[in-house]
Amino acid sequence: MDLDLRFKDTIYLVEANSCEGVYLWKEFHTQFYWEQDCSGKIIQIGELDNRPVNIEISWSKINRYRVAFWDACSQVVDYKMINDWFLDNLPDVHRTDAMNFHQVIHAIYPTGWPYGPVIDEDLKELIIRSEKTKNIYVASILKNLSKILPKSRS
Repeated sequence: MDLDLRFKDTIYLVEANSCEGVYLWKEFHTQFYWEQDCSGKIIQIGELDNRPVNIEISWSKINRYRVAFWDACSQVVDYKMINDWFLDNLPDVHRTDAMNFHQVIHAIYPTGWPYGPVIDEDLKELIIRSEKTKNIYVASILKNLSKILPKSRS
C-alpha cells in the first residue's frame, strides 16, 4: 500500500475524533495560522476476526507545518495493531492525543513562543515598520526574535 503523499511532511499525528478536532481548531485557530485540508482518508490497516480495522485521517497546516489528525473508525478497533502500523509506516512521526496537543505547539515553536502566529514575512514587515517609524528599540527586539524563532516550513 502506498502512503498518502501528505505523510511526507507530516510532523505530528494527533489522535482526535472529529469533535476533539473541532475543539482544538476552536481553541487555537486565532493564535496560529490554521489551514484545514478538507480531503481526509480512511485507511484499512488490518483485519481482526475477518473484519476491517480502519483509521480515518485528516490533515491541517498549522503555521505551515502539516499535522495529521486520526481516529479509529471501524466496528472493531485494535490499538496495538494501529500502533504497530504507525511504527512500521511512520516511525519518525511523533504522536500524541488531543489532551496533549500542547506537544504539537511546542514542536512548532520549541522556544515557547507565547504570542501566537509569527510567519517569517510578518516578522520582516514588523521590523521594516518599526525602522520607518524610528522605533529603534522595537526594531532591535524584533531582529533578535527573528534570529531565535524557528523558520517556517513552506
